[in-house]
Amino acid sequence: MTLFGNAPVLKGAELFAARLRRLRQEAGLTLQALADQAGMHRESVAQLERRRRKPTWASVLALADALGVSLEAFRDRPKERKPDARKRKQQRR
Repeated sequence: MTLFGNAPVLKGAELFAARLRRLRQEAGLTLQALADQAGMHRESVAQLERRRRKPTWASVLALADALGVSLEAFRDRPKERKPDARKRKQQRR
């Protein structure tokens, strides 16, 4: 992963993994819940999020359907998280 300004530039598997995790978290789903809805094993979803497994077309379709998103959602760049108030306070000290 390389940096462009302050934002990381993600490619291929890194982008997919980051988007999958973010979409799952935004949906409020656990790995197991997403796996169940997508008809996959929990460990398969976990491996996709950790970039230890490449997604198949079938798994991308199943995950998009389970998350209720379009396939384009996996191409969108993840939004940067703002540090929470506690971390900002600690950084000022």
